[in-house]
Amino acid sequence: MNGSALRVLVVDDDAAVAAYFADCLMLEGCAVATAADASTALLKLDSDTYDVVLCDISMPGLDGVAFYRRLAEKRPDLLQRLVFISGRPSAEIKALLPGQNVRIVEKPVPVRVITALVEEWRTHSYR
Repeated sequence: MNGSALRVLVVDDDAAVAAYFADCLMLEGCAVATAADASTALLKLDSDTYDVVLCDISMPGLDGVAFYRRLAEKRPDLLQRLVFISGRPSAEIKALLPGQNVRIVEKPVPVRVITALVEEWRTHSYR
């Protein structure tokens, strides 16, 4: 991955959705890796460094909520840099939000929203 590019990990079990986000993010100059499930994402987080994690909430196996909890144990530094993607935020995710600073972006996510997120991420010093 390019050392100067914003490094983003996209976690989504839908390959087409993951590819959409990856393509949009790469057009914005980001270095992007994808994971088809939360378990794979956790392994990638053990072996590589990312500035931001974009994660689907509804996935088989470890869902977004379980991923959040595992991330809180293993990599609490990434919690402020986690953005959930959801068709409809669940009550459990909403319960996690107070005081947690976790963001949810609702599907379908227009390119302009991704562009705005990237600009926001670039204004923060994550490195």
